[in-house]
Amino acid sequence: MSQKGRTSHPFVESSENRLGIGKLVGVDGKNATVAYFCSPTDDEPILEQVAIGSLTRKILYPETRAYYRNPATDGIEVGRVLDYQKEDELYLVRFPNDQSRMLSSDEFEVRCRLPIAEPTDHLASQVNETAFWHPLRSDFVRHLMQQRQKSGGLSALLSSSIEIVAHQASVVRRVLTDPFQRYLLADEVGLGKTIEAGVLIKQFTIDEPRNHQTVVIVPEALCVQWQQELTHRFHLGSLLGKSLHIIASRDLKKLTMTLPHAKMIVVDEAHHLSSWAWSSDEQEKSVFGEVAETTRDLRRRVLLLSATPVLHNEQSFLAMLHLLDPQVYPLDSLDSFKQRVQLRQEIAERMMDLREDESNFFLGDTLNVLGELLAEDSEFQTLRRELGQLVEQDIDEQDSRRIELIRSIRTHVSDMWRLHRRILRSRRTDATSAYLPGRGGAKRITYTCDNESGLAEAIEAWRLTLSASLFSATDSEKDAASGLVRVMDELASCEPRRALEFATARLGSGASNATSSLPLCSGELEMLQQIIRAATDCDHSARLQKLYQLLGSGDEQVSYVVFASEPATADMIFEFLDLRLPRGRVLRHSSESSLWTQFKNEHRGYVLVCDRAAEEGLNLQKGGASAIHYDLPFSPNRIEQRMGRLDRFGSGMPVQAAVLVCDGSAVQKRWLDLVDGALGVFNRSIASLQYVIEDSMRSVFAQFFFGLGFRCFCRNQ
Repeated sequence: MSQKGRTSHPFVESSENRLGIGKLVGVDGKNATVAYFCSPTDDEPILEQVAIGSLTRKILYPETRAYYRNPATDGIEVGRVLDYQKEDELYLVRFPNDQSRMLSSDEFEVRCRLPIAEPTDHLASQVNETAFWHPLRSDFVRHLMQQRQKSGGLSALLSSSIEIVAHQASVVRRVLTDPFQRYLLADEVGLGKTIEAGVLIKQFTIDEPRNHQTVVIVPEALCVQWQQELTHRFHLGSLLGKSLHIIASRDLKKLTMTLPHAKMIVVDEAHHLSSWAWSSDEQEKSVFGEVAETTRDLRRRVLLLSATPVLHNEQSFLAMLHLLDPQVYPLDSLDSFKQRVQLRQEIAERMMDLREDESNFFLGDTLNVLGELLAEDSEFQTLRRELGQLVEQDIDEQDSRRIELIRSIRTHVSDMWRLHRRILRSRRTDATSAYLPGRGGAKRITYTCDNESGLAEAIEAWRLTLSASLFSATDSEKDAASGLVRVMDELASCEPRRALEFATARLGSGASNATSSLPLCSGELEMLQQIIRAATDCDHSARLQKLYQLLGSGDEQVSYVVFASEPATADMIFEFLDLRLPRGRVLRHSSESSLWTQFKNEHRGYVLVCDRAAEEGLNLQKGGASAIHYDLPFSPNRIEQRMGRLDRFGSGMPVQAAVLVCDGSAVQKRWLDLVDGALGVFNRSIASLQYVIEDSMRSVFAQFFFGLGFRCFCRNQ
């Protein structure tokens, strides 16, 4: 920085901290020393080392409070800046009694943003503000106190560009009132986990302006979205890359460099990173190990974001709890953890019968079953025995001691058998429905494709061949065959080229465990060759033409999100539509470019093409936007995640959906019947039914080998 005239220590501000205005007092290579003035009662200013590149020269605004030590009296005089003369680099400062002086920056001070350490000393020095401003300042402080009262003292809520919602404020308050801020935020899809995490990050920067190093670990596809959210909603853009780092979860090198310095660690879609604890991929395992080693220090703040259910995801869930509390949840306790999850399910079912209005006869049976399940819980057994004695006496149901014991047992079991007390989960209710657009159902768009129909017929013939050959086989062999048929049908429905690869692997060239666990049966060779021939002829042309007709006939001001499972398929859709629709209307979601963010940031109608990477975490909510499912994966929860990209926090019309279905594929038709008619995923959120649906799908896919799964499930609903 150049120094002109009488000014040798110019006023500056650094983007590396939130201390406000200071004076540049020294330069050493690429670093600079900045002096920050807090109070005239302090003996010395606060000196901070910052990078020269982070500094900005500041010209003081009019009315800035100035502190001047009068050399004649050695007393502090408080004035206000009136003007700045650029030529001489002098400030005109007005003091009480209409005294004005022309001063260089060396001759007076301005306060930084740090609070005054000892207000009493400050007042005793009589350097407080003049009484003239007292009424206005009192009104301002009163208004500020009212704001803080409304927000419960959470200044991050007031200073962020968000709508304050009760369930989100409750989560934030719960975390901030805990001396150990280590939580799993597990809200259902679309209820604003990112907003909750953003508020907590913002509050951390406010509470710790000089020591808030934060690392946000996210899937690569979500990096741009996190940057935009923290910049535009929470106004933290100036901290990005400095004290606030957003890092792709696979970037081991950058994680290794930044994690040791982090005071707060946030992991989005944490179930993915946690599953790497058991990965055979060395890089994935190293990433988890690096995060686990850093979070071992309980003084660090840790936020994990995930809406994935526990059931059948015990490995990933245990690893998440390990990041929160490594001593209570060691990774080598997987078997006992699975037992605890299963036992928790049984206990929860029995606790439904432990009611105050339950008859003594049925209450006694419930206590006996719970006594067996909780045989090692001494406190429960003590309460159970006393309540059991009252039940045997057939005491009145309104007896106060009976009611007290039932409540005590429920409280104890709830506290002791929750998998973890640091899981915060908000669900979709009538109270939250006002903030969500909802869903408007799905339209079935059928198309005719002889090649896809031929592939479906070839797979059905293959299934019948397998079924006939394994009629007397063991259950494990039938399960293996059912898995093969299910995967083949899903691949054929979503991406025929993948079905071609799978059939080729089944024949033996490049066979994997998934295809070679069951030997080829008699006649299967010919069936697989038929599948390969049929899959080779599939080129998506009919499906793409139907998609183009759907988009071309619609309103160009309406936006659409097209979901496809495979990246190669999404690329093909983008290239096809980009040549036919108006230039610039079609966007491709990508973790390597932010161009796709125009979809949300501009009001015009766009077509955003996404692959599986966009099914989790992204906020694609846009008033009037519709979802088009180019294919339909064999996972209701994946479809729920897709719909949750649009049906999420924010106002708007109900989200309409369209599903492309081949007229010649019975499997595609039945699957749509199941997820639309039986489960209703296009008319409502099924996030709260994840456990039930996962169990139901296991029974459905167990019958897949016999061709009964979808049909029986739909019939029974």
